[in-house]
Amino acid sequence: MVLFMKKSHIQEKLNQLFQGSRLVFWYDDKADFCEEIHDLELEDAEVYHLTWDNWLYTKYFMEILEPEKKYLIYAPFPRPADEDNYLADMAYYAPPFCANKISLISHELNIPEEFKPLLKKYKKFWNANSRANRFKDLNIKEYDQEKIIIGILGVLAKVKILNFDEILKKVLMEDDINENKFLTEFEKMDVLDAFWDLCSEKYGYEDKNPTIQKFLISLIITYTSTQYKGDIPKAWEKLLSERTNSVAVFINNLMNNTYYKDKYDEIAQIIAQKIKIEGHLRRVPVENYFECDTFEIFDKNIIDHLIDILSSNHEEIPFIYGLLEERKKTHFYKKYEHHYKVLYWANLLIKQVNKFLEEPYIDSVEEIIRKYCDSWSFIDRCYRKFYYHYDKISNQDQLHDLRQLIENMYSNTYLSGLAMKWSDKLEECRSIQNLPLDKQYNFYKNNVIHSVKNSKTAVIISDAFRYEIAEELKEEIDKDPTRKTKIKPMASTIPSYTALGMACLLPHKEIGFDKKFKVLVDGEPCNSTSERQKILEKHNPNSMAVSYDEIIPLTRDELRDKLKDINLIYVYHNQIDARGDKLSTENEVFTASEESFDEILKLIKKLTDAVNFSSHWITADHGFIYKRGKLDESDKVDLSQKDIYVKNKRYLLSKESMNIEGTSNYSLDYLDIHDINVNTPRGVDIFKTQGAGQNYVHGGSSLQEVIVPVLHVKSKKGSKKQKEVELNLISLSKKITNINTMLTFAQKENISNKIVPLETNIFFEDENGEKISNEVIIYANKNVDSAKDREFKEKFTLRNRKYSKSKKYYLVMKNMENNVEINRYEFTIDIAISDDFEF
Repeated sequence: MVLFMKKSHIQEKLNQLFQGSRLVFWYDDKADFCEEIHDLELEDAEVYHLTWDNWLYTKYFMEILEPEKKYLIYAPFPRPADEDNYLADMAYYAPPFCANKISLISHELNIPEEFKPLLKKYKKFWNANSRANRFKDLNIKEYDQEKIIIGILGVLAKVKILNFDEILKKVLMEDDINENKFLTEFEKMDVLDAFWDLCSEKYGYEDKNPTIQKFLISLIITYTSTQYKGDIPKAWEKLLSERTNSVAVFINNLMNNTYYKDKYDEIAQIIAQKIKIEGHLRRVPVENYFECDTFEIFDKNIIDHLIDILSSNHEEIPFIYGLLEERKKTHFYKKYEHHYKVLYWANLLIKQVNKFLEEPYIDSVEEIIRKYCDSWSFIDRCYRKFYYHYDKISNQDQLHDLRQLIENMYSNTYLSGLAMKWSDKLEECRSIQNLPLDKQYNFYKNNVIHSVKNSKTAVIISDAFRYEIAEELKEEIDKDPTRKTKIKPMASTIPSYTALGMACLLPHKEIGFDKKFKVLVDGEPCNSTSERQKILEKHNPNSMAVSYDEIIPLTRDELRDKLKDINLIYVYHNQIDARGDKLSTENEVFTASEESFDEILKLIKKLTDAVNFSSHWITADHGFIYKRGKLDESDKVDLSQKDIYVKNKRYLLSKESMNIEGTSNYSLDYLDIHDINVNTPRGVDIFKTQGAGQNYVHGGSSLQEVIVPVLHVKSKKGSKKQKEVELNLISLSKKITNINTMLTFAQKENISNKIVPLETNIFFEDENGEKISNEVIIYANKNVDSAKDREFKEKFTLRNRKYSKSKKYYLVMKNMENNVEINRYEFTIDIAISDDFEF
């Protein structure tokens, strides 16, 4: 560390004394300079150290041994009385030197003389050279009493900028709430009273016996009162500070501070117990604290309240969407994100199922398919999303009633009801080939042949990739302007199972079965990837079949080498079915669905960028039915006595048509197979057979099993060329006249595949970069018809302090993803009386 006290000032005075004397005495009463003395560089003299036991030797040394040489005789103690001083005679002809450390400090730091009494008041602080150096590093330009005190506190708290808020954050957050090491250090340096005086001046904390805990309670309760609707609990009133706005800004910034937010959670929990907040909240409506976020109990109670309303009313809560959007901005949102999203998707599912119940009678199979693809399949998504987030919650007890409602509405009202509607119309068709949509057995000839003629083509077959999952994937892909997508439904097979679906997706002339009912393509087996490649190569020599796990680990060069001269690749992706078909993992099927998005996107990017595959067909062999409550077994008939070739939970293959109550018979004539009949449950029941899985099944004839997606993605190599949406301040006046002010911001345009959402953090700061307001978070992610609906009205609260009309203040907008400043607007602040009372 660089020596704080410049040697030049001391050396200059000493060298002047040596011009008229050989010896100079320096009695340093309190040994203030015992460290610095070693670093002095005198022009023609040396330092001699006087101690309590070398007096006689010193006299002998100076007068006998070195009678001509110049010496600074340094004694780190007060000058003794003459009768006790063996060097008294020498001291009378040798001039004394006295260095006042406070004076030297004042000189070195350019602190005006008027503040010397203040420096003396905290003289203990200046005794350590290291502390003085750190004070100097604060680089204070214009001194006043407050800056000096804050500088001292900052050094003791190890804060490197001159900012009382930063000191306060560290003191409040970085040590024990009851035994605070920083307060101990302040007291040791006689600056503790000054610290509490600043807390009083800036945050209105007054207490005869101040403590960190009581101060924090005052701060947090005061901030809470600014968000609370209605009359606050009486017990809180005496805890409130009059400096409401300053407190609100401080706590808001503290909670949003990445470094301190976890510690804040710990302290807030302690304070919540101390003030018995849970008891207070039992006596007030939950709506009173919809905007509050200082204590975790607020989130818990809001969540419980919304769960109760949904569970009791069985109706959509229209206000929930706005409330959840606002809760996104609150402190504990991340901790309760899955709870809030469970509520969001539950609310949507209730709304959609109730709309489903109101649907008029549908006369045609075509209309049912259209309705399913356009709206009803969204219910499947709501159910999937509900359980995806539900499974992320460790303590699910509070969600028991809501889960029961969702399960009942999805399974008994929607799933079973839709299955019956569909079965009625499907039975009228008698065969897959009569359905008015594309068929899986025509997939290669209708899509792939034409695609390969125009571009390198990838067919990505994701096992059990249900239609509604593909719709969500399409929405994700559409965010990328280098991709263009189209989706359409396709009828798979009845029975809807892997071996048959995979065979139909291959090029073929005929599909059949061997004696063990293994599926054959043109007489050849097609169960393994290598067997499928042989079939592909017969129709296209430049084709290849590979698994997803085989492709993804390859480097760019390895992939190019592997796919050299290949213009068609079939990639088999097995995430959903792999987990759903195992009893131990079937409840992870919705997690697997979420993970499949990232994997397929990764695959498309890899094939596009590395080997120029620009046409991607994403489809599935079949869909699936999944519900968290176990599917009911159909045990009305003893299947063991029937002439059945293949028994599965969702289908039977038999020689003749079977007359089983609650089931339907279908033909395989669409594959030109006339000697095998298919039997499936009309609803979502399962046949009583051996084998794993009671929640996840496929093979039957439900829409969720039979309707599969054909998602076509055209992709271009290169950068996305996306830009974040613009968010601009549109309030006309750039003058603030009230300590609480509303400002309006506008999202310039709708979100699209070229315009992506923006998450911003907005606040006011002064010319020195100090935050003077709360932080406001805006999620600019709207896609609406009216420009007016893309506006955001936000409240900003300024600190209680003096503002100058002649100074500049700035509204700063930062991108929360990278903390880069987006916009800066210059403001003037003209507030006549900066307090918390408005009339």
